[in-house]
Amino acid sequence: MIHIQVTPEAANRLRSLAGDQEAVFKLVYDIDGCGCGVNGVPALWILSPSAKEAGVSFASTNPAEIIYDPQQEVFFEEQMNLRYTAETQALTLSSNGQIYARDIAVVDKRS
Repeated sequence: MIHIQVTPEAANRLRSLAGDQEAVFKLVYDIDGCGCGVNGVPALWILSPSAKEAGVSFASTNPAEIIYDPQQEVFFEEQMNLRYTAETQALTLSSNGQIYARDIAVVDKRS
């Protein structure tokens, strides 16, 4: 199971990116355009709350709700952090062992 500690600054940034609409964020290992299924980059997708389907797991519930597909759990560590740096206006996903993305892509997938 993945747990993501979201800083208050990162939560504020996520709320800002979601805009006035309600949203849920999904951590994905995005392989689009990366060649094959094991080459990819972490990303956060903004989804409608109705996107919470059976088979998703919750990575974080405070202060921002982040879900993920349990089949992609292998690409991430159990304990991670999501931080926002105002100077670079970037969200950073990291763990004690590595930095997954210094400027993680946030893609709005709401219709």
